Amino acid sequence: MKQWFNIAVLAVLVGLMACTKIENTPEQERAISYAVGSYAQATKATPLNDPSGENITSFSSKAWLHTAENPSGSLFFTETVSYDGTSQWLPSHEYYWPKNSTNYINFVSWYDKNAALGSANAPAVTETSITWTNRTIVADDNILVADKAWQQKANLSTYTAHSGTNGVPTLFRHMLAQVLFEVASSPVTEDDGTVTTVWATELSNFVLHGVHTTGSLSLTTPGTSSTDPYTSEWTGSWEASTDPTTVVNISGEGHALNETPYPVIPLRSVMPQEVSGIYISFDYVIVTTSVNNADHDKTHVLRETMNSGDIYLSSFNGYNDDWVKNKKITYTVNITAKSGAIAIVPTITTIDNTLTLNVE
Repeated sequence: MKQWFNIAVLAVLVGLMACTKIENTPEQERAISYAVGSYAQATKATPLNDPSGENITSFSSKAWLHTAENPSGSLFFTETVSYDGTSQWLPSHEYYWPKNSTNYINFVSWYDKNAALGSANAPAVTETSITWTNRTIVADDNILVADKAWQQKANLSTYTAHSGTNGVPTLFRHMLAQVLFEVASSPVTEDDGTVTTVWATELSNFVLHGVHTTGSLSLTTPGTSSTDPYTSEWTGSWEASTDPTTVVNISGEGHALNETPYPVIPLRSVMPQEVSGIYISFDYVIVTTSVNNADHDKTHVLRETMNSGDIYLSSFNGYNDDWVKNKKITYTVNITAKSGAIAIVPTITTIDNTLTLNVE
């Protein structure tokens, strides 16, 4: 098997000829390959540790070859590129840079965890568009799209996170948002010398209402880029295609809360959307236990069941904007055990730490 230094050779789908070369000349071939880098980690070729929590070991890519004989271009390959477990991203077939300086290749790359190439919900990808139609977003979905790389003729060092790795500039961006809902309530104890009173909280029936889970995303990009390295970001927004639904985590019996926030809806992917119609509701019980310090047999327990009512995400203090691409939003609900008062603190972070994949 051929050994390439710091090189991972691209593969093609069944239907394209293996070992296809642009020109059959004795001149030394220049292999096109993918190497993975990340601004955040600045490591050599390793699995892509996505800040969203995913350890990415493969992605999809298509390329179009433009020549003097065919300036409008034609599909050159469709690839699933996988990490080999040691140091390289290796596909199954070999492809090479064009030798003619007037020829070039355009690259479109994306990652969709739950839609492999050829699957029913995989995106439709052309040289100028990427489209997901009526895609249902589930909790563990992860969709990334790389800036399109135009007019590539050789390996470049742009976007390389570490020395010794050159390639086609490939900067990934997240197409989904992530949300996390957590609830905390610190037990409160008071002792007046005669009676010790403890207030504690139990939670049940936590529901997130009005979430759109199915929609379509149509991305487009300009026909070219005016500046080297000739890359362009895709534009387009998700459009909901079904009525909103509800997300329920805790139901039935109450869950005892403490000062450590409990993830009632663990971190999950969601379709970017407006939050104006999204709200939460839950039931909670304040348990008041009073103990006579002199006679512990004289203990009184009072359970008071309450309901939060409808709390709209747009009414929160702090971040109350929409769910947008690349963002992770944590909604922390704090219930004061003694009074039952509810405070909600949302925080937002960027999912991306600038992910890059470089085609060598």
